[in-house]
Amino acid sequence: MKNFILLKTLTENYGFIVDILKQILGNAIDVQEEETHLFIGYTGGNAEDLSETIRSLEGDLNTLISSYQSSTLRQQKEYDLILPLFLKICYGHYNFKSILWNAKSIDNSSELLHFILENTGIDEHMILELANSDLNVSKAASHLYLHRNTLLYKLEHLLEFSNFDLKRFYDLYILIKLIKA
Repeated sequence: MKNFILLKTLTENYGFIVDILKQILGNAIDVQEEETHLFIGYTGGNAEDLSETIRSLEGDLNTLISSYQSSTLRQQKEYDLILPLFLKICYGHYNFKSILWNAKSIDNSSELLHFILENTGIDEHMILELANSDLNVSKAASHLYLHRNTLLYKLEHLLEFSNFDLKRFYDLYILIKLIKA
């Protein structure tokens, strides 16, 4: 299993939801019903199609559904880090970045930050320097005593590995939020 979806609803319609998702993803899915949520592991599938299906199920079932779609290949670690946030967050449809953006408080911020930055060569000091340099890579590299291309290489590695682009305010804000939490 490479991806997973977490679901929670106000009503107990998990059986119907699972049947619909099996039709979309095929029967080769791993379903685990927990006390507070539903875990669905799967391979393949279009994230946008799944999001649209879950949103339409909200209307069909006349209930609120909260969903989270995984975004990394490190399924178990992502699940362990995201579950506490998912259980606390308001109803809505989230991915890794949006759940971090919307979370009011993040108890495991250092573990999440480590998960994002793991094996990328980027550290907290570099993130804060990019923010202090108004996202100017040349200026940040100068202050970090790095060659501009070295910093660009590290930023590209982070983008490839964790889908965080530190040349975008949205992504930089999420990481600063984790550093400051």
